[in-house]
Amino acid sequence: MHQRKPGTAFARLALAGLSLLMVGAPARAQPALLGLVIGDSNYTAFPALPACLESSQALAKALRGLGFQVVERADVTSGGLAAAIDEFGRGMAAAPGASVFVYVCGYGAGMNDRPFLLPASARIQRPSDVMTQGLLVKALLDVLVRGQPSRGVLALDLVPAAGVPEPVLGQLAEQPTPEGVGLVAVIAPPATAGPTALAAALTAGLANPQVQSADLLAGLEAKLAGGPRIALLRMPAPSRRLADDAAMSARSAVPPAATPTSTATPPAVPTAAFPADADMTESDRRGVQVKLAELGYYSGRLDGRFGAETRMAIKRFQREIGAEPTGVITGEQTRRLLTGATR
Repeated sequence: MHQRKPGTAFARLALAGLSLLMVGAPARAQPALLGLVIGDSNYTAFPALPACLESSQALAKALRGLGFQVVERADVTSGGLAAAIDEFGRGMAAAPGASVFVYVCGYGAGMNDRPFLLPASARIQRPSDVMTQGLLVKALLDVLVRGQPSRGVLALDLVPAAGVPEPVLGQLAEQPTPEGVGLVAVIAPPATAGPTALAAALTAGLANPQVQSADLLAGLEAKLAGGPRIALLRMPAPSRRLADDAAMSARSAVPPAATPTSTATPPAVPTAAFPADADMTESDRRGVQVKLAELGYYSGRLDGRFGAETRMAIKRFQREIGAEPTGVITGEQTRRLLTGATR
C-alpha cells in the first residue's frame, strides 16, 4: 500500500466534499453501505450452477465483514429477483450517496441485442421466452441511476444458457450510470466447484478494508487471464474507498447554512487541494488516467503509471485548455480535469 501524502488526502477531502455539495445530499457521518447479491444455482430447466451459490455466499460474507447491509437472495423466481432489486433500490432512496456493491451470478441470455438475467424459475422453450421470463440487465443500471450512489461496483457473473443467444454486454458501457460506479461482467462456462474466478478475485480484493472501487477492478484482466472472458469493464470516475472514506466523514462538519441546493453554484475549491504531478500517489494517477480516458484523451492501461501514452494524453488535455503542452500536469490542471471546470 502506498503512503498517502497530506496534499493528496486534502485533495480527496475537497473532491468528495465538492461532489456531495453539488447533489445537495444531507449530512451523514459516513456513507451507507448497501449490497445486493444474487446467486442462482438450482434452476428448474437448466443444469445446476453450484459455483454461483458459493460465489454469492462468499461475496455476501465479505461485504458484511466491511459493514455492508446486504440484500442476499438465492434461486429466485422472476418476481423474487425484481423484488430484491426493488428492496435494494428502496435502501438507496433512504440513503443518498450510499456506497454500493451489486453481484449477480447465474444464467444469462440475449434477445434483440439486449442482455437478460435468467432467474432460477426460467423455462426457455422458444427464444421469445427470454423476454417474458428474463429480466433486462438494464434494470440494474436503472436502479443505480435512480439511487445515485456516490461510489460502487456492479459485477455480473454470467453463464450462457444452452439453446438461446448469448448475452451481448458491450452496449451497456454506453448506458448512463453514476460516475462513481464501476462495471464488470464476465461470460464463462459453469465452474465445476468452488467460487467462480470473478467472485474469487472480488472477494480477495474486499479483504482490504481500504480498497477503492478502481483498485478492485483494475487488476481483474491479469487475474482472470486464461479464464473467463471479460465482456464488459468500465472503471469508475472518480475512484473512492468502498467501505469507508474520511472525506465522507467530513460532511458532518459542513454548516447547514453552507449546503447549497443542487441548482446552486458549488463553492470554489483551492487549487492547492489538488495534487500536482510529482505529489500524486498511484491511486491519484489512476484517477487522472480514468478521467482522461472518459474525456477521450487516453486509451491506454489504467495502471497508475504516467508512461508515454499518459504523457501524450495530458498534452492533448493541456492544448485543449490553452496551457503549455508539457505532459506534466499541475495542481490547477488537475483541478480542471477532475472537476470539469472551464477555467
